[in-house]
Amino acid sequence: MSGTTDSHRLLWTGFLRSCGQFSTRGAIEVAGREVTYEQLSYRAKRLAATLQATAVPGAVPLTAVFAYRSETAYAAVLGVLMAGHGYVPLNRTFPIDRSRVMLERSMCRSVIVDAGSEPQLETLLRSIAIPLVIICPDRADVTELAGKFPAHQFIGAREFDCLSALHFREYGATERCNGVPR
Repeated sequence: MSGTTDSHRLLWTGFLRSCGQFSTRGAIEVAGREVTYEQLSYRAKRLAATLQATAVPGAVPLTAVFAYRSETAYAAVLGVLMAGHGYVPLNRTFPIDRSRVMLERSMCRSVIVDAGSEPQLETLLRSIAIPLVIICPDRADVTELAGKFPAHQFIGAREFDCLSALHFREYGATERCNGVPR
């Protein structure tokens, strides 16, 4: 996770303290479904590990979150902060041109996209020239998107599972994911 030395004051460390105390309690409710602290923490840590594993050396430490009121949106904000990045909120309810300008000006090199925002992703990426890492944790197969936008690296649910598993393995975790020890 983030290497900040004054970690007791960071938002995500407060969340993890709550997770330790109340792991089975509801942290958020999204679309009528309660998500526990433990479940949200698991998703956020996997996103953080994936961001760290795919980080571009020397890039601005910002990640765009193209999501709106979803479990992925909340986990993404926490995961981005855990990875030591700032986040740029891209909201599908905003005009897509505004979101594109925000993405370009921020110089983000990674974007996390929820399922509800995916229909606008093609329009968002249409004129983005800089290569991006685009994480779609709600989408199993990103082959079609990767074919349409070969300049960008797409990470879907399967790749997401393996990348985060490989990253976790570096830190001594022992669980298995898709046959990859972590």
